[in-house]
Amino acid sequence: MMFSRAFCMKIPGQNQEGKKQLIENRKRKRRGIIVKKTYKIEVDCANCALKMEEAAKKVAGVQEAAVSFMTQKMKVEFAEGAEERAVMETVRKACKKVEADCEIFLD
Repeated sequence: MMFSRAFCMKIPGQNQEGKKQLIENRKRKRRGIIVKKTYKIEVDCANCALKMEEAAKKVAGVQEAAVSFMTQKMKVEFAEGAEERAVMETVRKACKKVEADCEIFLD
């Protein structure tokens, strides 16, 4: 596979820590360690979805989180060795603190 030179060049503003994290994620992905799950959610507005996303990212055991108001879904990438169910219960509690009328369907 050929890559263009522009793809390989350093992106302005990209820091070393972000670059290291990206490389580590690629390695973990190749080894099949990364666990990603998508959950159905119920949220009233885009701002609420952003608050939920920020709260989820702060929970221990969450590597990455993304919330979409338009699709009413939350995508969560778990840290290596994290217990998914327990982490999601903590995410649900954290989201309820910032947005009381939101819901995350775990089943």
